[in-house]
Amino acid sequence: MSSVDGMRGDCGAKGDELVKPLRGRVSESSVPKRRVYGCCGSISIIDYKDVPLYLAGNPYITSGYRPKLSPLECIKSMFCWTNESINIWTHVFGVIWLLTVLLMDLSLLRELAPAPSDVIVAVLMMVSFMMCLALSVVFHVFNCVSEIVCYTTFKWDVVGVALATFTFYWTGIYLAFICYPFWRYFYWASAFTVFLVTVGLHHWDDFLTDKYRGWRMFLFVIWAIYGFVPLCHWYFLYGGFENEWVQAIVIRVIILYALVGMGFFFYLSRFPERLKPGWFNYVGSSHQLWHVFGVLSFYWWHCAGLQMFSYLRTYGCPADSPVDPLRHLANTTNSSLHPQ
Repeated sequence: MSSVDGMRGDCGAKGDELVKPLRGRVSESSVPKRRVYGCCGSISIIDYKDVPLYLAGNPYITSGYRPKLSPLECIKSMFCWTNESINIWTHVFGVIWLLTVLLMDLSLLRELAPAPSDVIVAVLMMVSFMMCLALSVVFHVFNCVSEIVCYTTFKWDVVGVALATFTFYWTGIYLAFICYPFWRYFYWASAFTVFLVTVGLHHWDDFLTDKYRGWRMFLFVIWAIYGFVPLCHWYFLYGGFENEWVQAIVIRVIILYALVGMGFFFYLSRFPERLKPGWFNYVGSSHQLWHVFGVLSFYWWHCAGLQMFSYLRTYGCPADSPVDPLRHLANTTNSSLHPQ
């Protein structure tokens, strides 16, 4: 999952701080720099104390920062070793991985999905996850161009996070309540409302500053907790743990929450770099772990979706459900798992 805040900061400096470096430095040329090399040449890197205010948010990452670069230099910096390298490449490879999985699964989806709309849902889910990762890559590659670019790409990054979170919801609701159309549309509407509020707040510039960092995280946490409402409803509609499908899916949802929760834990705690500032400048920082757990959660939800399709293909809807007229799922010879 891409960042809810920037790796170091929230692009949070204002006004004249756009061009005013930290710690009283008066010109960019006076900032001490070191050269790092990659397959596309070399770039300069600087320490935390010398980065612009809008990039300074994590004092435990003490070095490896890029100075102000042109867009072309930012692209070249992808191939040099900086403290953004793993942030960038975890999501570049994440996009490639998810695209490969999607292409491999297309034939399987045609067999598992009872209706053409199911295939569309599965494809849109993976495309949404890839968009989230791609927007994160854009932010981490170009956030050192200028403060305005940092702010703009950060907003795109947040839209990606919100889109991925919304995708967890709407795809899960689609499958869980496919046999109960009213509740499916009801939960879709509520999740979409929260999505719009989240995106709207993150387009308020002041909300992107470090002052509101806790509120931003609180908003996403509340959104995540709300997911238990449709989950509990679905649990009772299908008869609780007496239903084998409920047993399988609830466990998968819990694991999804564990993956996302671990990502949030590392992101919020800034662990492990807060224990040893400077030790995790390039590898193993909290933001890098946040990225890894985000990609894993996307893949895990994809696998859970395939299991849901498989169940619906085999058993259809419960006998007492108002079955969607567009579907022909019911297999009465295999209805023993459903509550009577």
